[in-house]
Amino acid sequence: MHARVLSLLAAVVPASVVALGSRGAFMSWSSHPSPLLSELDAGRQGSTLISDLFGSDEMCQYSAVVVVDQPGLDVFDLYDLPRSSSLSSRMRSAPSKLFLSHHPASSSPTASIDDIVQRCGSRLIELDVADYSIITEPSEKHVISISMPDLGGDRRTKKVDMVNLENQLSRHLAVIAEDFPSHLVVVMGTHGNPLAKRQAEPSPTKAPDAPKRHRIFTTGLITGLLITFGLLIPLLYMGISSLTSIQAPLRMEAPKGVTIDKKNK
Repeated sequence: MHARVLSLLAAVVPASVVALGSRGAFMSWSSHPSPLLSELDAGRQGSTLISDLFGSDEMCQYSAVVVVDQPGLDVFDLYDLPRSSSLSSRMRSAPSKLFLSHHPASSSPTASIDDIVQRCGSRLIELDVADYSIITEPSEKHVISISMPDLGGDRRTKKVDMVNLENQLSRHLAVIAEDFPSHLVVVMGTHGNPLAKRQAEPSPTKAPDAPKRHRIFTTGLITGLLITFGLLIPLLYMGISSLTSIQAPLRMEAPKGVTIDKKNK
């Protein structure tokens, strides 16, 4: 595994950082040299590092600031990405970069995003990573917030999901890089919503695919059937009786005719 770690982010992930933990991974890179990212990467100011980044005036110098909110993202999810992945390549080749294996993740970076929009007079675009396209106006500054689905399950499941999500995210990043040559990207792992997870899970006492039971013979239907049969049966009986009484004399006269014919013969 050590070889894979070196192949992915050897230039930006010191061994001491890996030992900090596996929650709330954070990575950022810029399209142009950034004194701010270099300073923060060298200083490692802990809990104030991210707030210093979002609160810096340098954020207003970029044509686009991209904030990727990935609930459940940890450092091992990034290590498991192939070296050939677009995210790994962009991080390695960036002029300035910052990586943290652990940070005090909040529930959402919404407050920081709103602050940048107000300070820089930027246009806010919010989209889901599964959205097909982005509509931008290159003549304006943008803050683009990309929401990612929660990464959950065991490491094998997260590895498969992360590869799929990375492909979708890379498609958006390629478009943004083309429209906004001057840009800064932030990918941060945030805490998911445990309550939302519990609400989404099926109840253990109820089978999720159990067929619903429907009452076919209702009280109204039974009453209607009783009335129908109560009227229909007497009418049928009377009709059959009438036909029987009409055909009975004919059946009695037929033998007499035969007898007379025999006598005539």
